[in-house]
Amino acid sequence: MASKRKSQAGQIVVMVAGAMLLIIGLAALVVDVGLLYGTRRNMQTAADAAAIAGSNALKQQCGTTSGCTCDSEAVCNSAAQDVAKLNGYTNGGPNSTTVTVGTPVTAPANPSGGIFVQASVSEVVPTYFMRALGYSTVSVSTTAIAGYDTSPNCIYVSDPSGPKTLQLSGSGSIRASCGLLVASTASDGMYLSGGATVAASTIGVAASSYTGGGSPTCGGSTANCPQTKVAPTTDPLAYLQSEEPTPGPCKTGADQITATAGHGGTITYGTYCNGINVSGGATLNLGPGLYILKGSGTGGKSLNVSASNINGTGVTFYNTGTAGNYGYLDISGSGVAKLTAPTSTANGGIPGVLFFQDPNNTQTATVNGTGAAIFQGALYFPKALVNFSGGSSANTEYVTLDAWQMNISGGAAYIATATSARGGELGNTAVLY
Repeated sequence: MASKRKSQAGQIVVMVAGAMLLIIGLAALVVDVGLLYGTRRNMQTAADAAAIAGSNALKQQCGTTSGCTCDSEAVCNSAAQDVAKLNGYTNGGPNSTTVTVGTPVTAPANPSGGIFVQASVSEVVPTYFMRALGYSTVSVSTTAIAGYDTSPNCIYVSDPSGPKTLQLSGSGSIRASCGLLVASTASDGMYLSGGATVAASTIGVAASSYTGGGSPTCGGSTANCPQTKVAPTTDPLAYLQSEEPTPGPCKTGADQITATAGHGGTITYGTYCNGINVSGGATLNLGPGLYILKGSGTGGKSLNVSASNINGTGVTFYNTGTAGNYGYLDISGSGVAKLTAPTSTANGGIPGVLFFQDPNNTQTATVNGTGAAIFQGALYFPKALVNFSGGSSANTEYVTLDAWQMNISGGAAYIATATSARGGELGNTAVLY
């Protein structure tokens, strides 16, 4: 009997040991595997964000330049690494963390010839219960590839709910070889009257309807009539708001730059306080670089071009100020405005961006009564109305026009756009593959 009891006790020990292993295994499955899956999910989020950031940086730097890759452009790796760090993963960090960014060895087949960025994140993750099974650490890694899906749109009216966010009246018109998107869900978010027309490759309206006022809205082609209930696209230039330039010392102290007839000349990039005023038939030439317009000048204007000429190649205007002292842009009269955005970051310029207004500045930007405003580059007014009126024309030969609201009225006002050059491609959206 004693021998039998010892045998049973031995069996119980074996059963308890087996049960403990089972319990530890279940604990490892619940705790450690759950931890590993959670870690991988966080890493995937970081890799996705890093790939998109690198892709955006590469697009901003190079556009569609042949041979421009993440391996050859440091700005791509830097942007991706910064975003991965914001998501908790720093290359060379604890637990042997690695973050690698570059051109994918095997790029997605569609779109063929696209510009792609690959971001990979890996980490050695310590375990808890799995240690009892001989696994004190587990290596976890993940990869994401992002590239550009060419957007059909280059004109965005981004106020999500206001009435008449895009308003055309008095024979005002838009002619565009790219797409137009009106984000407002109001039934009169897009409002046309008085013979106004819109002709674009695509016309999207987030609302279930729009107000046409009995006027043609398709430029004579019913195939391109507005499509309603479209999903509004995220502001394609929103990344600029995290890269707002910092004003430097005022170039001219407290004085306003004023060019009048016979007193034009050339100015150089920098911070201009209290406005740049060009009037009386003057011609003002701008050297390449970033022009920070800080505060307002005469009549509350930060940039005033009245019946005069202004020329600049490789220029970016950043319109900012302080609370109670924000100026507005006013280009009017019968003069000529020929302005082209930079293709590089030289002298602080923002590649592809011509006008960028501080989102805290809600002052209306106006192009009024000039027949020769030639803008090449992105126009970004995230919280402001852009007003074209009185027979003005903005021949935006390549542009992304991104405004909170837009109003075109009077005469033959129009915006003619094309996407043949990189300025018009800034609105494209980086997507994951």
